[in-house]
Amino acid sequence: MIALVLGLYLFAKREWGEFLLDIKTHPYLIFGQAIADNIAWLGFVFAVLYASTSLVLSISEGYIILAAILGHHFNKERLKSHQILGASIAIPAMLLLAYISS
Repeated sequence: MIALVLGLYLFAKREWGEFLLDIKTHPYLIFGQAIADNIAWLGFVFAVLYASTSLVLSISEGYIILAAILGHHFNKERLKSHQILGASIAIPAMLLLAYISS
């Protein structure tokens, strides 16, 4: 459904040709990302099947923290003090939650 809506959006904005050019220019990147995204969704589905939904949602939302840490480490982005404090609290809490629930 999302692909259909975004395809219609690109068609309405007359940017469909640019999208096709991007696919021709970077096919491995685009299709690799599509495959990784689908694998991630399948992993999430299996996690929800075998564990409680609240637990899976709590742990899976840690990607935001991971993105902030990777951005700081690789892109030299600056983190504010409340972001550092939040990550330092959230990461051990997620690990403890995963340990307790297993």
